[in-house]
Amino acid sequence: MSSKALIPVVCIIVLLVAFAIFLFLFPKEEVFQSIVIFRDDDIQPWFAFDRLMEVNNIFLEEAVPVTLGVIPFLGNHTLAEDPTLVDYLKNLKIMHPNLFEIALHGYDHQLLSDFYGGSEFGGLEYPTQYGRIYLGKKLVKETLNVDPVTFIPPFDTYDNNTAIALKELGFEAVSGGAWFTEVYYNGTKPFITHEIVHVPGSQAFVKNWENHRKL
Repeated sequence: MSSKALIPVVCIIVLLVAFAIFLFLFPKEEVFQSIVIFRDDDIQPWFAFDRLMEVNNIFLEEAVPVTLGVIPFLGNHTLAEDPTLVDYLKNLKIMHPNLFEIALHGYDHQLLSDFYGGSEFGGLEYPTQYGRIYLGKKLVKETLNVDPVTFIPPFDTYDNNTAIALKELGFEAVSGGAWFTEVYYNGTKPFITHEIVHVPGSQAFVKNWENHRKL
């Protein structure tokens, strides 16, 4: 090979080396994308209605979806007995169907066992869990004209019986606490068991979404 023929090859090698040095000295900034699911729990009859509207208005202004966890029973009373809340939630779903999801947040949000520090469902027999979920879903469907497919267990705790009952009752997802799924299911990322998608909640409040710093 002549010296003239070597010139292009040498130039290419020099350019590649220069590019490698440039990448070493000026590494490309790492880019990542966070997928955030917002969940608003404890929506119940006669409780902080004005604050609920204020929070939901922010999601409306920003056009960001949010899952609303509705508690169907409150002592001897039901969601249906609060027409102001019922009409508001029904209108949200009619006017903004892609922004607001109505989820079932337990039956009456009561501590019924000491399962992992306290639970409404975890540790209870399957028939009991099935019955409470069935009645809660039935009331939400009849009152709000919504058939919920997401279940939010009160106190963020549940067990395999809960997941099995949810599957039988037509639910698709359950969202408890990441602290709980880490010890009970050995994981904090979304996973599937009993044909139910588990989406653990990881952050209660976040101050800076660029680095996920908590408040």
